[in-house]
Amino acid sequence: MQQYKFRGKTKTFGKWVYGSLYIEYDGTCHITYWKNELVEPENNFWEMVHEMEEVVPETVGQFIGMFDKSEREIYEGDILNCYDNAAKDITWGFDKEHIGVIENTPPCYSLKIPGKLIYDTPCIKRRENDVYLSDWCNAENIEIIGNIHEHPHLLNPAQGAVTNTMTNQFDPNEQKQQEETTNDQVQATEQQAQEDALESEGSTEG
Repeated sequence: MQQYKFRGKTKTFGKWVYGSLYIEYDGTCHITYWKNELVEPENNFWEMVHEMEEVVPETVGQFIGMFDKSEREIYEGDILNCYDNAAKDITWGFDKEHIGVIENTPPCYSLKIPGKLIYDTPCIKRRENDVYLSDWCNAENIEIIGNIHEHPHLLNPAQGAVTNTMTNQFDPNEQKQQEETTNDQVQATEQQAQEDALESEGSTEG
């Protein structure tokens, strides 16, 4: 089942947050999530607290339901590095490296790779090396190396080529840790709700 999860960069501190997306009538975007917070330090009492943070709308991206070779969640706007056997497209050739950005191209997501524009309409623009994610069959050679918001230099569409230069700005371990923290918080909230329900049932029976 598709997991509807989003991320965005906060307007205040410029950090990435992960959770549910809430859009106000004026277009303001928020990411909501649960976090475990120490509310009574003297008693070492922790509680799940619901947070909502405003994010920059242009940085909002949805989890596409796929993971890279290091089990990191892939979001819209992520820049990926992959090889020919990461997809079924046999025209790539052997041992050919590709770098592209994930975009939502209904009815599915695709990896947009710099190259010759072969399909150009007001609604759809496709380049010769673009690959729909529905065609991917081997995720072992797919790696997140950055995102379009912080590392646009990883793409070089002006020359129809790419650069493999990494920067110190992107920390894949930090991204994975944030994703795992969000997932753990959601699971803890669900477990606490179940325990509260069982306790309530016990009190009613008594």
